[in-house]
Amino acid sequence: MPTIAGTYYSEMNRELGAGATQQTSTQRLSWFAIYLNDNQVLLRAMNAEGLPTLVSKILSSKDFFSNYTLDHSLYTTTIQPLLESLGHKLSQSNGQGPELIHEERMVLGALQFDQEHLPGIPKNQREELSFDMLSKLPNFDEVALEHKSKINHESIASRKQGRFDEAIDLYGALLRVNPEDDHIFFNLARVHYEKKDIIPCRKYLLLALENDPNFEEARKFLNYIDKQDTPTAPEGRQHLRYRFHTPQACTLKIHDTKLEGRIVDLSATGIRFAPNTTLRSALQQGQQCTIWGLSDLISSILSENQAQIVWTIAGQYGATLASNLDTKTPEFKRIIAYATLT
Repeated sequence: MPTIAGTYYSEMNRELGAGATQQTSTQRLSWFAIYLNDNQVLLRAMNAEGLPTLVSKILSSKDFFSNYTLDHSLYTTTIQPLLESLGHKLSQSNGQGPELIHEERMVLGALQFDQEHLPGIPKNQREELSFDMLSKLPNFDEVALEHKSKINHESIASRKQGRFDEAIDLYGALLRVNPEDDHIFFNLARVHYEKKDIIPCRKYLLLALENDPNFEEARKFLNYIDKQDTPTAPEGRQHLRYRFHTPQACTLKIHDTKLEGRIVDLSATGIRFAPNTTLRSALQQGQQCTIWGLSDLISSILSENQAQIVWTIAGQYGATLASNLDTKTPEFKRIIAYATLT
């Protein structure tokens, strides 16, 4: 039986311009989602008003879980109130067409199924399924819990079947829901160990233990790793580098010159960035600069931070921060879900 999955967003990069002036823009798209069954999800594109349209696509549950992130604000402020008012009006209509406002009509249209969505089910039964969803509306906590449960089930199955990269993507999706869950870090460590990627395995165990120093299973695993043929030197969180899946927009200021760019990766002590403009000649090794993060993900982490450029390779630059970033804040931990440990 179809059930409402909530609202989600996806991101994609767009290249603007060419050559030395090429810039990368990140576009965020919002979606209203319905679980059609255990293996398929119906996505309705949402317009600028935050309302679902009839533009749709069907994805496998694995693709959906790996690439779409739950949007708490859009569901609780816009969609859930409309679903509740729509359900109330329909239940009180006594078979007559209720008077709906524009927003309610948009939501009602998004709840309708055609033959492509539910093949083999007659039209009258498809309509009944649409109304059934309105009679069992989930709140956001229920949506989030169901979403997390489904991803966890898929990620465990992928790991056990040896589809390690798929499992890593799914655990990454879980981190976007709960970036401080030490058990997710532990499971990521297990996947990397089974892939024989010992260095990221060890790093995820360190993250798990940072969240919960009493996580005995993670400590035993780390001790076991350190007894193998792997480096045993102490490695704090400041040595972990996070390479973003999507480079994050930033601004650098050197004297009176401002350059737009993208942060490729960062650690607690420094960043690697690529400027968008032809003003790369303004960047020289040893120069002092000021850095602002522009994207939602890093704007609270990098806000007028002082740094020094220390290297340049193939159009990318490395800079050390004058003051280390606080890796224990929720804002810093959030980036883990959008990056790969290197």
